[in-house]
Amino acid sequence: MSTPTSPRSGLPRFFLDRNLGRYAVPRGLREAGIDVVSLAERYGVPEDETITDVRWMRDAAEAGEAVLMCDDAIRKKNPEERRVLVEAELQAFIVNGQITAAEVVRRFLTSRDAIERACRQPGPFVYRLHPDRLERRQIRP
Repeated sequence: MSTPTSPRSGLPRFFLDRNLGRYAVPRGLREAGIDVVSLAERYGVPEDETITDVRWMRDAAEAGEAVLMCDDAIRKKNPEERRVLVEAELQAFIVNGQITAAEVVRRFLTSRDAIERACRQPGPFVYRLHPDRLERRQIRP
């Protein structure tokens, strides 16, 4: 699946899951020139609270977007979400859900070049954003 890139950054547009919030993370990434769309922007409020992960994953993949999310369980515990991740050839990046919005943005920007290189490859894949690096994670069958 071809992933369109942002004219400002060379990165694809990123879809942000609900756990990343509606304001601080999207604003911080946009200020750094990253093209993002939040779950609330795509589906509206309050509908954003009821959209299933399977639906937004499919929709993001169809739009050619990479995803930034907090839920590492997608790789391990939820077989339906894992199936959609693989079938949709999703390009996924995961951050710790216990960190601040400013830290999410900082980790993304620290690994920006590595994220751009990763996004040149087809999905499916999952990378975890650590404070100073990316780590490719295995997608368990």
